[in-house]
Formats: sequence, structure tokens, C-alpha cells
Amino acid sequence: MSSPIVVAVETSRPTQDPVALGAALAAPTAAPVVLAAVYPHQRYPTRATVVTDAYERDLRESAAAALAEIAAELDVPGGVQTRVIGAASPARGLQALAEELDPAVLVLGSTHRGRIGRVLVGGTAEHLLHGAPCAVAVAKRGAAAEDVGVRRIGVGYVDTADGREAVRGAVALARGIGTILRLITVDEPMPYTSAAIAPAYSSPELARIVREDRLADLERAASEIHGGIAVEQVLLDGPAAPALTEASADLDLLVCGSRGYGAVGSALLGSVSRHLVNSAACPVLVVPRGGAAALERLVEATGAEVAG
Repeated sequence: MSSPIVVAVETSRPTQDPVALGAALAAPTAAPVVLAAVYPHQRYPTRATVVTDAYERDLRESAAAALAEIAAELDVPGGVQTRVIGAASPARGLQALAEELDPAVLVLGSTHRGRIGRVLVGGTAEHLLHGAPCAVAVAKRGAAAEDVGVRRIGVGYVDTADGREAVRGAVALARGIGTILRLITVDEPMPYTSAAIAPAYSSPELARIVREDRLADLERAASEIHGGIAVEQVLLDGPAAPALTEASADLDLLVCGSRGYGAVGSALLGSVSRHLVNSAACPVLVVPRGGAAALERLVEATGAEVAG
């Protein structure tokens, strides 16, 4: 059985956006989908907040009924399961479920306060993007009303461990889904300190050298992608976060790495990934260090060849 795709559903304010994205990722890979809902569970009741057994049972049954209704309408090759979890907070419940199931991806919805057509994380997503043990995808608001097919995947690439992990995860998805992969590097403006430590070069000369290095990194990364994937190489100019945000308008999924430190296997937002999950015009997938392996297993289960 391949690693599942877990889709978080907020049954108190139902939205089909994360469900639509989860189905779009699952359909071509034949991965099972697990619809998950978390209801409030007070483990240690206090005088101020006492949750009776009957009330908690009502919450659990209501969440289960909402998930069953959504599952009945969802047709994916790998099948649909539902899980209802009692926890002190949605983030804790989803974190525990992710640790139990070891999913390839945990799919979350954008906050209901966000702008239609954009990704904007709420409190639950913010917490999970700082410690989830797997790749986390955030659907854009209004996705369910659109054709959510994934035809072009973009990945922000820098020649670092977390940048290479992001490419590895994006390659696995592009191979499993059978889509185009756009490899994107940004030639950012050079900070003053960079020019100050290289006095032998003029600023234009140093900028030219750095740009050539970026192009070489991009070419090398593209040359290491095998298996018949159509790869497009793109070099953007400007600060990385707004440049990638603008590029997201022409993508169906944007993959980025998490910050390059912290626990292995845990997502941790850096400044660029934080900007993207709050501004991108397409769903964003954050791949933690070690998270690409689960995406590769998801594709291997379909019989697709995955490069090591």
C-alpha cells in the first residue's frame, strides 16, 4: 500500500478546496485518501471548560457524518477512508495522525478570511508548517470551483540541502502525475556586504559571475533529472519571494523546501516559504528534509520508475 494523502477537513466550516487538491494529487498516483477531522477533546476538564461524554460523542458523530458525506462524493482510484480524532487542537490532532500514518502529503485548506484565488494559512496550517513530519500542501481558496488538475509543477531551486530535497519531491510528483516540471532559480540582487568582501571585482562583474553560477546550478540540476520528465529551466530576477509568487500564477502546484535546519523530517518555514504560503496564486507544497522519500514511495506504488 502506498503512503496515503491525508486531507484535513474542517467540518464546522466545510470547504472543498483541500479535498479537491487531495483528489488531484491522488488520482494519477492511485494513492489512498484519508479524510481527517478533529473535534475538541478536553483531556483534563477544568471548572471553566467541562466537556461531557454526551457532548463529545455528539461532536464526534457530527464530524464522522460530515466526512462520510464528502467521502461518498469522492472518486479516487486508491479509495477513501475517514478518520475522526479528538484532540485539544486541530494542529495536535493532525500532527498525531500524520505521525501514525506517515502520509506522503498532508493537505490543508487556506483560511476562510483569505482572498479568493490565493493561498493564505490560518492558525492550524501555521502550526503544522512548523513541525509536520511530512510534506504539507496548502490549497488556495476557491480551488474547488476550478479545474484543479495538476499539469505544471514548479519548484523553487537553490543549491542547498533543502533546495535539493524540494527538487527531489517535485520530481517524484511530476513523474507520478505525468506533468511538466518547471525548475526555477532566482538571481537575487546582491547585498552590499557581498560586494564588500570581493574588492577585486566591480559590482557589475561580481553580479555577472553570480548569475553565471546560478545558471550553471540550474543546468546541473536539470541534467540530473531523468525518467522522461519534461523539464523547463527558468531564471528569474529580483528578490526570491515576490519573484516566485509572480511565477506561481502560471503553475498548478509550487514546491519549495523548508528552512535548512531544525529536526530532520519536520517542516519549518523560512522567510521565502512563509511568503509563498501566504501569497501564492497556486497551491504550495512545503517539503521538509527527508520528506521527499514518502513522495517517491507514493509514486513507486504506481509502478513508475523513480530515480535515486
